[in-house]
Amino acid sequence: MGDQLLQEIAARLRKIESECIRIFRVSGDEFVAIAYGTDHKSAEQIAQHILSLIRQPVYIGQHELHITSSIGVALYPQHGDNPETLMRLADASMYIAKEEGRNTYAMYTESLQSKLSEQIWIEHQLHKALDLNQLTLHYQPIVEGITSEILGIEALLRWNHPERGLISPTQFIPIAEQSGLIIPIGQWVLREACRQNKKWQDEGFQKVRIAVNLSARQFYSESLTEEIRTILEETELTPQYLELKITEGFMIKDPDYVNTVINGIRAMGVTVSIDDFGTGYSSLSQLRNFSVNVVKIDRSFVQNIGTDRNNISIVRAIIELAHGMNLKVVAEGIETETERKLLQQHNCDEMQGYFFAKPMDSDRFAQLWRQRMINSTIIESRVKIRN
Repeated sequence: MGDQLLQEIAARLRKIESECIRIFRVSGDEFVAIAYGTDHKSAEQIAQHILSLIRQPVYIGQHELHITSSIGVALYPQHGDNPETLMRLADASMYIAKEEGRNTYAMYTESLQSKLSEQIWIEHQLHKALDLNQLTLHYQPIVEGITSEILGIEALLRWNHPERGLISPTQFIPIAEQSGLIIPIGQWVLREACRQNKKWQDEGFQKVRIAVNLSARQFYSESLTEEIRTILEETELTPQYLELKITEGFMIKDPDYVNTVINGIRAMGVTVSIDDFGTGYSSLSQLRNFSVNVVKIDRSFVQNIGTDRNNISIVRAIIELAHGMNLKVVAEGIETETERKLLQQHNCDEMQGYFFAKPMDSDRFAQLWRQRMINSTIIESRVKIRN
């Protein structure tokens, strides 16, 4: 389906080609339009036309897909006098458009320079962050909805900068992806999460899975499975206690390759989950083509399920169909008792969110875990006494 989708988008973009406009595909889902003899106004009109073409639904078989796009624009000679500079500024402007919510474009202007300078500063500082131990992991429990028993853990990356303090992942992860720094950072996250989980197991805590996000660059790295195997051997963590999270977007680019990688990961005994399900291109029926273990419902569907009939219908459908395919379901972003109860009523397997606990450092997480274990023991003892 991914190839068909890209072919359809390419066909639409070819409609605007002329003697003055040429379209090129530069990577998986990235295209470049070169327009000759254009000024600021005509460049904006071309960008708006492209957005309108891509915004229209795509029909592949019985599936109706809605695609979002982001466009960055740079002009010659106002913004640069060589292809390298123009590509760099257009690319940076595209990331600004993404930050503004997608389905929009951003023209490079002097007012964007401060944002670009900030990106350059973050990229420069990220190079130092790994070597200077500025990166750390916080941990959030994944729990059983009724008892709050910890059934899993998600590892979340944090950056504690010596001058700025905590820098939000939403600020630095996209830049790490763009620059390629996400590869060494992702390797560090995976190794540290496995090391910490094994440490907790050695300290007597219950053996549970630890979930780690895989970036797109990591996933498409040819050495991924070997890196996972090496890290598991180095940390001595049994593979069944590692879960790797991928997003729906991975599925559309090269489904056959994606499935090969997933099968290779699962062959080691590692769990694979689809994160933020419902926000991307795939449907539950497509999951049959991918040998994943877990579906994670995006928080946007969990919010307001007590009052939003559409959300509760979507959540119910995901849970029922996923269970029909023997997939475990985890709901993310639970913040209220109402949300917890409704998810429980619809047989959601596991839950995660601020209602149960916020992400925290390893020491505080261990304290929380010990307290949960004590409470569980007290409840179990009371049940035995009553029996």
